[in-house]
This record gives sequence, C-alpha cells and structure tokens, in this order.
Amino acid sequence: MARVFTLFLLALLAISMLHTIVLALHGHGGHHYDQRNHGPGSPKSFQCPSQCSKRCSKTQHYKPCTFFC
Repeated sequence: MARVFTLFLLALLAISMLHTIVLALHGHGGHHYDQRNHGPGSPKSFQCPSQCSKRCSKTQHYKPCTFFC
C-alpha cells in the first residue's frame, strides 16, 4: 500500500512539474504584465510625482519611498 501511495505522489509531482514547464514555455508563468500597462494600479508617467507623494506621505520613510516610487 505504501508503494502505491509513493508512486501516486511521484506521478503527481511529475505532472505538476510538466504543467509548470508547459506554462512557462507559453509565457503564462507568473506575475508578468504587459509592458505598456505595467502592473495593476500603476500610475501613468505624468501622474508619478503626485501619486508618489500621495502614496509615500503616510510613511516614516518618505525619502526612500519617493526614490523607489
């Protein structure tokens, strides 16, 4: 019984790895966003100064926040 369970787990692992490889080859593997739209909630380039100031205003690390924003 233990041997059947072990074989089942190995088969499940192999299928999972194969699925991951196939998704990666087709470009569906992760948090990749369209280069034109960036990520969800990203401000447009003309909005950056005001949006970064707004986002970073409530942190105690204002200077690093605005730098990385």
